[in-house]
Amino acid sequence: MKIHKIAATAFVAAAALAGSAQAALITGSVGITTRPGTTLNVDFGTDFVNFTPDSFNAQVDQGTGTASTLAPIGTIVTYKDFDYSAPFTVVGGNPLWLTDTGSLAFFLTSITDMFENGTAPGAQGLTLFGEGFFTSNVAGFDQTPATWTFQANSTGGAPSFTFASTNAAQPSRVPDGGTSVALLGFSLLGLAGARRKFAKA
Repeated sequence: MKIHKIAATAFVAAAALAGSAQAALITGSVGITTRPGTTLNVDFGTDFVNFTPDSFNAQVDQGTGTASTLAPIGTIVTYKDFDYSAPFTVVGGNPLWLTDTGSLAFFLTSITDMFENGTAPGAQGLTLFGEGFFTSNVAGFDQTPATWTFQANSTGGAPSFTFASTNAAQPSRVPDGGTSVALLGFSLLGLAGARRKFAKA
């Protein structure tokens, strides 16, 4: 009876894990820009980026792959204020940005490079590069590593900035559709069968 129970348990566990392993990584990229009516300010003295209003202040303007399916062009985004000095801080905590429905969000984990020009009287700019990961509240998608680029510019001494942000998925693994997990389960089944054979002998 114990042998049958072990075999059944191994098969059920393998089937369940194989099914969960079939979730897909998010692919492609998504571009985000200022939404009409949004004011963006970059304080070069305190290394702080501030959005007014603090919600529904940006929108998707380009995309590829499944990222563009989760966040089509025109999707409203909330981009949070953040401090880009080390260590960086996202006001209110991650995610750094998310769509109005939660279908796609980006969590910033590091800022890797920074270029700023806060002294020119006619034009000021900020460019940031970083890393993090995508998440989605849509079933069937796994957390996916992604890169981040943020560019803010002000020309002609304007008091506010326009910005463009781009995230590109960087999948670190290729889903195998649960094959590895299934093989593990069948190995357990084989082990259980061998134990049964030796028990009869």
